[in-house]
Amino acid sequence: MKRFEIIDGKCVIPEGTGYIKDYEFYCCDDLREVVFPETLSFIGEEAFKGCWNLKEIHLHAGLYEIEEAAFCGCRNLEGLKIPASVHTIGSYAFSECGRREETKIPVTVRMLGHDVASAYVPEEIDDEDHLEEVKREEECDVEPCGGGDELPF
Repeated sequence: MKRFEIIDGKCVIPEGTGYIKDYEFYCCDDLREVVFPETLSFIGEEAFKGCWNLKEIHLHAGLYEIEEAAFCGCRNLEGLKIPASVHTIGSYAFSECGRREETKIPVTVRMLGHDVASAYVPEEIDDEDHLEEVKREEECDVEPCGGGDELPF
C-alpha cells in the first residue's frame, strides 16, 4: 500500500514527512508533479526511478540527502532546483533526466556520486578540495539507468 496519494498526476507530500522510502514511487507512470514539504530531509534510493512522466518537482530547504538513482530515468523532468541545504547527492541521482543543463549543484554539496559531478558541478566547486567525496564509476554499486529491463521505456 502506498503512503501517498496521486491526484490528477500530482502528489503533495504532507508536511511532517521526513523522508521518501527507497523505491517509493518506482516506475510510477501516473506521476507528473511532486511537491515536497519543508520537513523532508531524505529522498531514498531509486525513489522516483523510471517515473518518465514526472515533469516537475518542488524541493525545499531542509532537504539534506538525495540517494543513488533517486530520479534516474525521469526523462521529462524540467527546471530542477537543488536547495543549498543538500549535502549529499548519490550516484546516478539524475541520470537520463531531461534538461540537465538547467540544473545547478549548490556549492554547499560535499558528497557527489558518480555521474553527478560530470554533468552538474559549477566551476566554483569543480575541484575535489571542496568536496569530501566524489565517487568514481568503479566504486558505484548502482547500475546506470537503461542497463536493465526494469524501466518501462
